[in-house]
Amino acid sequence: MKVGEALPLLDEALAGRGVALGDTHVDTLASMHDLGEALFAQGLARDALPLLERARRCREAALGAGHAATLTSAFLLGLALHELGRPEEAEPLLERSLAGRGAALGDAHPHTLASAASLGRLLAQQGRLEEALPLLQATLAQSRASLGDAHPSTLTAARTVSSLGALLLRMAKPARALPLLEQALVAMRAALGDGHPDTLELDHTVGLLLAALERLDEAEPLLRASLAGRRRLRGGDGRDPGTLAWTNDLAGLLKAQGKRDESMALFLATSGALPQW
Repeated sequence: MKVGEALPLLDEALAGRGVALGDTHVDTLASMHDLGEALFAQGLARDALPLLERARRCREAALGAGHAATLTSAFLLGLALHELGRPEEAEPLLERSLAGRGAALGDAHPHTLASAASLGRLLAQQGRLEEALPLLQATLAQSRASLGDAHPSTLTAARTVSSLGALLLRMAKPARALPLLEQALVAMRAALGDGHPDTLELDHTVGLLLAALERLDEAEPLLRASLAGRRRLRGGDGRDPGTLAWTNDLAGLLKAQGKRDESMALFLATSGALPQW
């Protein structure tokens, strides 16, 4: 059953349990949380928020702040607040879920790693890279070591890192960002394969980082492979904006390497005109 199809059933379960058991019974709170989670998964964070807020507050009162169910509610509420552009409120909830899950489950548990990755993403998107990068690097390394590169939790951590690639290129020194993104790329290759769109995107980002570090010979195969893979996936004449941008990136690298003829051919393919060199 799809999440959207489950919403009426979850709503009915919440109403029925509320009548039969009371609004603060643990089973009612479980239904409240489940409905909020389903709404959030459907992209309806604003509708999910009051349910998640109440479930978290009532679970804490009934079960205690350190109970697994309370920590799960705190985590999901933090995600929803972050999604709604309220990071100052989201941060303490994600911190609480990370600390509680770490104490109860251990640092290598998938739930703990999910809390750590989400907190790292929030910090990075606020520009707090000195706090975010060590957290994300430790989370990804722990997941790879404990669970393996192909584990879903490792893939989630790798995707979190990858989603920040453009931000890291803009805000961080390339030498700081490169080891983290290289770790993510190894995990993504293991889980998804070389030709997956997410792998190709990260190939391209790592290639750009290497180029920024003037490691041009290492950057070239990544930019070539990512462009070839994107062309295979997209088909057509390769003139969609993303493919043209990646073609232009490779042309710029080849120019820096002194490979003038190939670079000029790529520039001509993207712009229809020769560059003014």
